[in-house]
Amino acid sequence: MSRIRTLGVLGAAAVAAVVTVVAAPPANADDLSSGSWYYQALHVQEALDAGFTGKGVKIAVIDTQINPAIPTLQGANLTPVDKTYCYDAQGKPIPPTSTDYAAAMHGTHVASLIVGTGEAEPGQVPIRGVAPQAEVLFYNSGIAAAPDSSLTCLDAKGENRPVESLAEAMNDAMDAHADIISVSQGVPYSGALNRALARALALGIPVVAGLTNDALSTTGGYPGVGNGSVGVQAIDATGAVQKADGFSNRSLSVKVAAPGVGIITQGTSESWDAQELGSGTSLATPIVAGFLADMKSKFPSATGNQLLQTMIRNTGGTLHDPRWGNDLGYGTISLTQMREDNPLAYEDVNPFFDPKASQSQGPTVDDVGAAKGAEALKPTAGTQTTTPQAGKPAADGASAGTPAWVPFAIGGGVLLLIVVGGVFAVVMGTRRRRGAEPAQAVDEPASDGEHHMHAPTGAGSGADQGGRG
Repeated sequence: MSRIRTLGVLGAAAVAAVVTVVAAPPANADDLSSGSWYYQALHVQEALDAGFTGKGVKIAVIDTQINPAIPTLQGANLTPVDKTYCYDAQGKPIPPTSTDYAAAMHGTHVASLIVGTGEAEPGQVPIRGVAPQAEVLFYNSGIAAAPDSSLTCLDAKGENRPVESLAEAMNDAMDAHADIISVSQGVPYSGALNRALARALALGIPVVAGLTNDALSTTGGYPGVGNGSVGVQAIDATGAVQKADGFSNRSLSVKVAAPGVGIITQGTSESWDAQELGSGTSLATPIVAGFLADMKSKFPSATGNQLLQTMIRNTGGTLHDPRWGNDLGYGTISLTQMREDNPLAYEDVNPFFDPKASQSQGPTVDDVGAAKGAEALKPTAGTQTTTPQAGKPAADGASAGTPAWVPFAIGGGVLLLIVVGGVFAVVMGTRRRRGAEPAQAVDEPASDGEHHMHAPTGAGSGADQGGRG
């Protein structure tokens, strides 16, 4: 029997991390074919046929362990980085790969949505990656272990260090010249992680990260809530933002939305040979990272910042001035529309970086400046050395508009006010940049609330499930 499972961002508390893998009721999940709706709704095959395949682009995926033996990952351009970031309770190094479902299912599902080949067992639903020719470097920064699904990463002395391992993996990915970093994890703020994000900003490398699946959550969230990162929201097949406990998963840190509810995944707690539907921002994040890689493959000289500028002006299937809202951020990502735009027309400026942000909100201007200075002193610096700042796109006649920086909420107090004080959330969302309000589009999902679009043709309904972050 098939099931719908909520697959969320891995969140770390101050002492031990909590994985948001919450059991959910079946909710009409017997028809697993509906789990491919993301592929049809966003016209992925048409983009691949047009040459937007991710070829030549390097994506660093940082997650739990991975099982590269599942059908869709066999033959994929996937390299599990053979470096020990974590040790188990017995002091043994934890390898990047595993066939243990609890330990490897999260990372396996994330990687499959980027470079999955579509190979499947007879009678099963193909799981297709959105950037199948990209190169994925996979970094294991912890394991999710039964029975409580806590994220564990011990150092050689037995101390838990999931935040430090994530920062170390990010730095190693940058040393390997990754073009894009994809992180379906959310951990508390730390100096080490702040410096890693500042370095990525200095190098112009997009850090695409999932947000919590529950706006009531009071822990975790970094780097998705960090200044300059690409915080990702999950939507269902109707374009509605996922819900948790009846609340739409709105956030002051969301930058863009992507399919993440009712997505086909390989493996269940009973067997890797089975399939089920999963939901959460963890699944939306690799789709965003993959689409950016697809654009990079066709515009190799475009910087990461220019790709982001293009992304926020082409959400929802139309070209428009950037507008922000606390449901979809700048809108639902649209590779179909991004293909029609030229990222080289925009300034090399990160549209999400707030130069006035405080230290508690993530990297400051000084942090990024220090990181840029450190890179300049290295014998072999990164390939991109742009310091992000607020700015306008270059005038090219195709689009205009000045994206304002998005306010960041670090900490549960603000998020609690957003959800419980609903009026406050609406007022704050209105005073800041509202979400992109593109013209009606039949084939690509938008959102609930202010953004109205038709459900994707032929897509499954999607289960509007949520989980705790």
